Amino acid sequence: TDGAIQFRAQNTTGGAFASRISSGSIAPLNQWTHILVTWDGSTNADNIHIYANGTEVNYSSTTSGTGTIWDDSAEQLRFGNASTNLPFDGIINEVAIWNVVLIASEIVLLAKSRVKGMPLQIQPSALKLYLPMDDEEDGTSADGDTFADRSGNGNNGTGDNGANNTGLTWRGETVLNYPCSILQGQ
Repeated sequence: TDGAIQFRAQNTTGGAFASRISSGSIAPLNQWTHILVTWDGSTNADNIHIYANGTEVNYSSTTSGTGTIWDDSAEQLRFGNASTNLPFDGIINEVAIWNVVLIASEIVLLAKSRVKGMPLQIQPSALKLYLPMDDEEDGTSADGDTFADRSGNGNNGTGDNGANNTGLTWRGETVLNYPCSILQGQ
C-alpha cells in the first residue's frame, strides 16, 4: 500500500535466502513506473538491486540469508501478487527475465526507451522470458488467457485472477510505443 517494492528469494526451510525492500513510495499510485531488479543468486542481499525508472532506490530492509535456495522450478512464477494478502492493483506492461545481471546502461535503456520489444534487444542470448502483455483486445478478461513468451524459449503463462475474476483485464498500450517496423507490418 505504500508503493514499496520487495524482492525475496526463499530458502528450503522457509526463511530468507536473500531479501530486499525499497524505502518510500517508488511506485506511487496512478503513475507509470519502470521497475527492474537485478540479483546474482547469492545469499548476500547487498547483491539485490532494485531500480525505479533506471535509478537505484534506497532500501528500508536488507536481509542476507543462509541455507540452500528453494528449488521452485515446479512452482508457478507470479507477477504482481504472491498471495491474497498482498494485493496488486495496477497495470503491468511488459515482463522480461534474463539469466545474467544487466549493466547500468542496459537498465537505463530499458527504463527510458519506452519502446515495446526493447527487452529483445538487450542480451538476447540471456533473455529467458519476454511477455509483451499485448496478446488480446483491450478491456477483455485475461483470466485463463495465454501470455505468449516472445523470447523464443516457450515459457508461456496463463492469466489467473483467482476465484473472483474481477480485475485481470487486458489493457491497450498507453505507455510504451511500438517500433515503426512493427506498425508497418515489416
